[in-house]
Amino acid sequence: MYGFLCLPFAGSRRFDGFRTCQRRRHAVKSAEGKYGDYDVKLLRGIDEVDADEWNELVGESGSPFLEHEWIRCMEKSSCASEKSGWYPRHLTAKMDGKLVAAVPLYIKTNSLGEFVFDQSWAEAAYGSGIQYYPKLLCGIPFTPATGRRLLTHPEEDRQELLNFLAYRLLSLTSESNGVSSLHVNFCEDDEVIALKKTGFLHRKGIQYHFVNEDKGRNPLFNSFDEYLGSMKSKRRIKVRTCMNPFKDRSYIFPFNGLLSEGLLPVLGCPNLSNRLNANEEVFMRTLGLL
Repeated sequence: MYGFLCLPFAGSRRFDGFRTCQRRRHAVKSAEGKYGDYDVKLLRGIDEVDADEWNELVGESGSPFLEHEWIRCMEKSSCASEKSGWYPRHLTAKMDGKLVAAVPLYIKTNSLGEFVFDQSWAEAAYGSGIQYYPKLLCGIPFTPATGRRLLTHPEEDRQELLNFLAYRLLSLTSESNGVSSLHVNFCEDDEVIALKKTGFLHRKGIQYHFVNEDKGRNPLFNSFDEYLGSMKSKRRIKVRTCMNPFKDRSYIFPFNGLLSEGLLPVLGCPNLSNRLNANEEVFMRTLGLL
């Protein structure tokens, strides 16, 4: 189970029938008085924040896809750039010069690379005379994996910072900023609670994950061939048939070593977490290339 949150469209009386816009302005004004000591900035690229400071918020137990190096790779490779509809506006908050919180944030002019079906939101907006794009997105490009989206320093009060970030995000949706709404994708439960308090709507979705272990947490299969062996012959043949074109295409083979010494250093990301190398090995073994 994973969650999406969306702040309803700014300026729409159909969606804001209880004067949500006025409540937003009042909430933001009250929050500014309470959290006025934070130095908040919106960055036009991940390079504008120190990598070590950003990664300290992610922590060793955090997702590697939240790390500075991965986001930088996305932006420098033009996967997540203005040309592809991703305009970086990462939010950072400092206290006495120390980075205490951050949010990976983008202005989006399309919904590509989000892996979220929001056509109904777009249709509802246009049906109410609202321009759906641009919108604000809090998330990681091309990464439909649940994880923290509101990053906080491990030595600071996370709950207080979550409340602060929720109201700060609220302030970004004012009509003067020219965005229709703000979406937070694949976030965690404590973030859902903080964001809902400020007026975000919560939508749940379901992902199906295969876990290679039994009830005793022992591996079910020791190899991909063993996994295929558990299938009926007809299905096993179909899987192998689908895999053959990939094994025969030369563009797959350069992937070997990609994360350690290949493409990523060329993109300026030589220090991307070694945790991704394990994923590469699994991928290669699945294709029968190792």
